[in-house]
Amino acid sequence: MGPGQLLVAIELAEIDPPHETKVTLIVSGLLISGFITSENEYLMHLANARYLDDPLEKDQDLSDPIFIHLRDAKCYQPHENPALQRSAGYLRLPLTAVTGFLFGNELG
Repeated sequence: MGPGQLLVAIELAEIDPPHETKVTLIVSGLLISGFITSENEYLMHLANARYLDDPLEKDQDLSDPIFIHLRDAKCYQPHENPALQRSAGYLRLPLTAVTGFLFGNELG
């Protein structure tokens, strides 16, 4: 499974109607599990979203996502019991931080 499949899952979350995919990401030794969602849904759930709009870089292609957005995101540290993790929320990560991923993996 290559990074291209993760990009396809991000693109599917951005279409209408959106298709959200369950994913577990590996980021700096942490496991982060949730559903890939659209940037618009992520921004809808931020109280101050209008202040977070970053200007686009001149050479940025809008079809190439820079971030991955998750809903119901849960973070797990090594040796932590996933069943004890109860908090979930929205998360925005730069794609460059993701070192690995699994689709449809349910922790706990």
